[in-house]
Amino acid sequence: MHVQRLRRPARTAARGAGYLVVQFAAPRLILAGHPVSATRIGLLLLPTGLCSAALSRAAGSLAHRVGPLRLVSCLALLSAAGLLLAALAGHSPVALVVAVAACVSGFSAGQVALMAAVPHLVDGPVQGVAAGVFQLVFITGGSLGSAAVGGLATVTSLSAALAVLVAVPLLGAAAALAARRLRDRAPAATAGPAAASTSPAGR
Repeated sequence: MHVQRLRRPARTAARGAGYLVVQFAAPRLILAGHPVSATRIGLLLLPTGLCSAALSRAAGSLAHRVGPLRLVSCLALLSAAGLLLAALAGHSPVALVVAVAACVSGFSAGQVALMAAVPHLVDGPVQGVAAGVFQLVFITGGSLGSAAVGGLATVTSLSAALAVLVAVPLLGAAAALAARRLRDRAPAATAGPAAASTSPAGR
């Protein structure tokens, strides 16, 4: 089994954690500093969805050109930057919107890259199962991340809890880079070294 198949669940969970954590925390931070309605908060965060859609649209072609591993590494770093900005933003709506946009875009575009790689990683009859496993791991990582922030927020501030969780997408980026390096060293399972180095799923 290719080493990147073993590392992908860790990266998926890391991105899921960053995505759901900031979705949980940002509205609360905005509300703590600005007594506005839930509707206004939703409208304030609406541009983050547009950014996510735009980046997701480009992710497919980017994954094909630079490889899913490289793209996911960059997107995990984008999510980490978003979490760090959210931790430092205080109650600033503008900074929190940018933070949410970074995390949401990193997640959604990363999903596109990983799902595009599924056909290259598993046989046709089990591709649907593999896609389901990715989704399961994402939800699990996101749930654990949100639970961790909720628990940490009871003993420290919500901003400090977010700062702790910055480590999660950073670990995801490190896993992606490590998987790529190990893949470069490992012989291809069914093809020669030249085929392995040119496969878009392995870059």
